Amino acid sequence: MRKILGIIFLSLFLASPGYTDSISSIKIFNSSDSFVEYTVEVVSSQESQQRGLMFRENLNSNEGMLFLFKVPKKASFWMKNTLISLDLIFIKENGKVDSIYQNLEPLSLKSIKSKLKVKAALEIPGGHVELHGINQNSYINIGLIE
Repeated sequence: MRKILGIIFLSLFLASPGYTDSISSIKIFNSSDSFVEYTVEVVSSQESQQRGLMFRENLNSNEGMLFLFKVPKKASFWMKNTLISLDLIFIKENGKVDSIYQNLEPLSLKSIKSKLKVKAALEIPGGHVELHGINQNSYINIGLIE
């Protein structure tokens, strides 16, 4: 009985929307002036950022998670308890791309770091960077979210 109650509690905890600070729409502009739009969960609290997309079993193709930092910092991520492959884009304060990591391995404990201080990080479904031609010359409109 304790095991069943524990599973129910864990399920309710994992399904809780309390880890998202808000939902927003962002556009990623490519050098050809085309763009792709994502609906993102915006997380800025330390608790929600630590949780990220852990334990999620899927992420729709037009969805992602945007981590907004109060002040620019050298950011470090990992895929611990993350069940799906992701592309990770570190974003400078001016909206330009700092660095991109593609098709990150689920459950990996490898540290993934930004090159410079960044204002945000964006996680999108694995393979989308290549699919949409996102590169170092892309621009992401994070200034509209702050």
